[in-house]
Amino acid sequence: MQMKDLLALPAFAKARLLAGKRGLDKPLRSANMIHFFDPGVNMEPHQLLLAATFKKGHPYSLVAFVQELSKQKCAGLVVQTKRLEKAIPAVVIDACNRLQLPLFELPDTIHFSEFVHQLTQFLLTGQTTELHQALEIHRRFADVIVSGGNGTSVVVQLASMLNVPALLLNDQLDMIASSDPVTNDSFFEKYWRLRELIPSKQLPTLQLSILQEENENPCAVFPIRTACARKGYLIVLGSASKSDCPFALAIEQAANVLSFELMKLHAAEQQARLAQNSFFSDLVEGRRPLEKEHDEAYPFSVNKDYVFIAAHLDNTSELLTNEEALEQHEDLYSLLVRLFRERYPTSHVFWKNDVYVVVIESDRSSNEEAKLLAEVDTVQQDIQALFRSGVSFGISSFGSLSEAASLYKEATAALQSGYREHLQSFIKTHRAQELADMLQLIPSEKLTAFCQTALQTLATPESPDQAELARTLSIYINHNCQVAETAKVMAIHRNTVIYRIKKCEELLGCDLKKPDETLRLRIAFLIRPLLQEKKALL
Repeated sequence: MQMKDLLALPAFAKARLLAGKRGLDKPLRSANMIHFFDPGVNMEPHQLLLAATFKKGHPYSLVAFVQELSKQKCAGLVVQTKRLEKAIPAVVIDACNRLQLPLFELPDTIHFSEFVHQLTQFLLTGQTTELHQALEIHRRFADVIVSGGNGTSVVVQLASMLNVPALLLNDQLDMIASSDPVTNDSFFEKYWRLRELIPSKQLPTLQLSILQEENENPCAVFPIRTACARKGYLIVLGSASKSDCPFALAIEQAANVLSFELMKLHAAEQQARLAQNSFFSDLVEGRRPLEKEHDEAYPFSVNKDYVFIAAHLDNTSELLTNEEALEQHEDLYSLLVRLFRERYPTSHVFWKNDVYVVVIESDRSSNEEAKLLAEVDTVQQDIQALFRSGVSFGISSFGSLSEAASLYKEATAALQSGYREHLQSFIKTHRAQELADMLQLIPSEKLTAFCQTALQTLATPESPDQAELARTLSIYINHNCQVAETAKVMAIHRNTVIYRIKKCEELLGCDLKKPDETLRLRIAFLIRPLLQEKKALL
């Protein structure tokens, strides 16, 4: 129902529309009554406000009242001339026109109770009609699903009912269903425009929003959120004027049906993902014979080389709820799949031990490693822009599937090495591990003696203050002795870094401006975790 439908009531035959003519297309859901204009009134959205009298007051306090009504999405205002002590001020009428808030005046020849009775009957009749329409629309969409249709069929049915194109986007804003082919230039252009508009708008969940840019036709966006946190967006490229079908009602009912389709899709994806991760665990742990790798879902070959890329999101918040953490995991997983498949169509993303692992087939080109590093760097920047948090990568060497366990170990070791050095948003290749591999060949006693000589009491800190000094020194050295970078990583003031570094120089009796001193300390900090790992194995 809309405000203009009130004009058909007999009680409105002699009513005057004082202001807000452009707001007659506003939806009307209910009505409320007040004794006089009160700026502190609270009301439901799309509610008609009835005032049996008009209290005198300063004109600008009445303007504030009208502005508050507009903020609360008031459908309109009806006042009666009976006992009206003076005309409604011109500033109030101007405000209603500016805010497109319909303002009606009932003459005293109409009994107010009669008007309320007619309005109540009108609203009840309208709500009953809407209920029947909702049931009919839902039945039509349900019939599509029962007859074997899917999300695309629902989108096509909605477009047919509204006589405008429609499409369904997933949570990554990729199109998963459309009523018109995307080969149509205008449709394709609009789709990409939507991909720019949606992230920039604070779209409320489960509420219809109208996006309209200058010189462009409006489009309706209805966010879909399911019980399993699988989100999507139902888009209608047009306005309600092109169809007699209730516009918002049809979109809402279609979204209800599509939410179940998205849940089914999510369940199927989860099942497939579990199978993928189980397959990968078997592969890197040697439980899967290589002759079985010619599976359609995983077209790996024993005759080709592959590279493994381990990825992990930096600074994951401990304040996230389980649902938020799961949603973040789902979003990053989907994003990694999309970004890597745009560059390497045959790539696969797996999940093992809290690490994402991307498996990419080698193209055996001369500059393959340089090209891979450039692509991973681009992926890293894209994720940074979307997640507002860095992601780090560890990259293995190239090898055959018979070396899958070794490639996986190389990738995760490179990732762990970067975190041991307190780096963030890094990309480390396995080649960076060669020094650590060489150090593993040296007897533990000699490594311990070198570490103790270089770091002295900081090798095994005995107090929290010493532990913080050791951590600051390690980060400082691994960031090329840059005070600003160290302060940024540790989230402390640069003066604090300077103070701690001076304390370390005094404690160790060294000058960190000398390259040979920083090299000794860098090697010592590389030895420390190796010794801790050996100790843990004993």
